[in-house]
Amino acid sequence: MEDDAAPGKGDKIIALKSSRRLLFQNIVHRIGAHFVYLLNDCDQVTIDHVSIQQSRDGINVVSCRDVAVRDCNITGCGDDAIALKSDYALGRKIGSANITVTDCHLETAANAMQIGSETVGDVRDVSFSRIGIARAEGCYWANVS
Repeated sequence: MEDDAAPGKGDKIIALKSSRRLLFQNIVHRIGAHFVYLLNDCDQVTIDHVSIQQSRDGINVVSCRDVAVRDCNITGCGDDAIALKSDYALGRKIGSANITVTDCHLETAANAMQIGSETVGDVRDVSFSRIGIARAEGCYWANVS
């Protein structure tokens, strides 16, 4: 795993924008890159029984709606295990809403759960429940209202 992608090479395992009805289920990612999941402006996303064993970031949910992350095991991240954001990457402000993270185990060298870095739009109706954090250098929450 490297932090910087070579010219012409991607640094994401799964990167999707403006997509609908996504299901990621029963997947093991042994080695990731900058991001294992980078989802931007997606609706109706389910990430279920996914294991991430080594990466910089595990799951980045950016400007997405109706997202369920459940029964995931995210270990060996160098930065964020799960990050919820709303950025301007698609040229407009798009909010994030209706996101649940349930029954997950997180281990990271940085932030286990993060809401708000790089955020320009609203992040609302977020629920975390039954989250086990075995190792994290910190949890960072910003721009939460």
